[in-house]
Amino acid sequence: MTINEKISNSNKQFSSQRTRQSTVRSGNVCNRRTFLMGTGLALAAPMFPSLSAAGSVKKTLIKSKKNLVIIPNEGGYLQDLFLPEKGKGIESSRLVSHLKNHYNELTVLSRIAQPEIGNGHPMHRGLLTLNQNHRNGPLQSLDQFASDRCEQVTRYRSFHMGDKSLVWDKNSRVLPTHMKRGPLKIYNTLFTNETSSSALRQKIEELKLLKAGMLSNSKNVDYFKKTVQELEVEIAVEAEWMDKPVPKVKMDTELHLTDNHARGYIFPFEQHLELVHQGLVHKRGQIFVASPPYIDKTNLGVQWSYHGLGHNAGKSKDQFEQMYKVESHLFDGFSKFLDSLKKSKILDDTIVLFMGTFCQPGAHSREFIPTVLAGGGFKHQGLIECKGVYQLANLYTTILNQMGIDVDEFASTKGNINEKLIG
Repeated sequence: MTINEKISNSNKQFSSQRTRQSTVRSGNVCNRRTFLMGTGLALAAPMFPSLSAAGSVKKTLIKSKKNLVIIPNEGGYLQDLFLPEKGKGIESSRLVSHLKNHYNELTVLSRIAQPEIGNGHPMHRGLLTLNQNHRNGPLQSLDQFASDRCEQVTRYRSFHMGDKSLVWDKNSRVLPTHMKRGPLKIYNTLFTNETSSSALRQKIEELKLLKAGMLSNSKNVDYFKKTVQELEVEIAVEAEWMDKPVPKVKMDTELHLTDNHARGYIFPFEQHLELVHQGLVHKRGQIFVASPPYIDKTNLGVQWSYHGLGHNAGKSKDQFEQMYKVESHLFDGFSKFLDSLKKSKILDDTIVLFMGTFCQPGAHSREFIPTVLAGGGFKHQGLIECKGVYQLANLYTTILNQMGIDVDEFASTKGNINEKLIG
């Protein structure tokens, strides 16, 4: 029998088991042993180590006490609105002044940048990777770099609901985002087991294909063995979580803004961040990327689209003030998110990175990256002038260090900001 025939037979067998698998559910919880028996892989149980005995793969991981939330806005923020006035503090920034309730819990990284990130819309994909083939993984984004080094202590180690080309895995593959799926589907993924069995089936099918590929490929056996081992651990973790009770979380997932462009994924920023907040509180995720949902149209009384304002805010005072309305809306949402974390007593345990991908949206310029660091138990400074002193990679290294990850560089750029932010 050829490899293709084996794979085809495996697919047919897998498909025929779906009916049997649907009978093993009890409420939101699916029994792991019964599920694996349904897939025909239960007899290979020794391949699937438990969470407490995940073999050599787990020994390299750290159990981080910190969460990480990255909130990158693809539209960026106007430097005339974001930057504090020369010689003055953060209160002189029209945008940062919206965070006045949290001045002691944040640091503005003024004029921080990374030379490898180019200008133009497509280069926003390098915001979290810094566009370099660094030693620990080519084009891997900050969130995935951290996730790969942290033991899984929540339902998902990382959860991507940001812009579609921001998150990259260790193999330089862009990871799909949940953002466009809308709040109800994101809620179901985070707070039910509705998608757990399908996710597990997908991983098991991937494992079968990997093993089939390993049989037919004599040159890359070591690569296949390592990949199979990593996937087996992922399957073990997924299966274990299927046995765990799902928290009951009440949220209004029907609250939407008007979508005049038929894009289908415009919904309130505060609702988006509340999904993250609840995910952290109920241990459904430890690392989140959560860009503002697309906001071409808002209920803020502006006449121009957000993108259009970015291009025209410098042409008239009226359009500049309309842009300020939109960007203020985002900063207000961020402030309320920090309020929620503080009320839930997890702000000190949650590193929050709030960023814009442009400092001049209309010009698509990245001479600096508008950046606010909040929470996380840092020794916050209020304002750090970074131009000519610190790069974005230095900040990322400090964030990783605060999570307990022992590195001295990110994206092949050495150095950190530990002296100021960690002490």
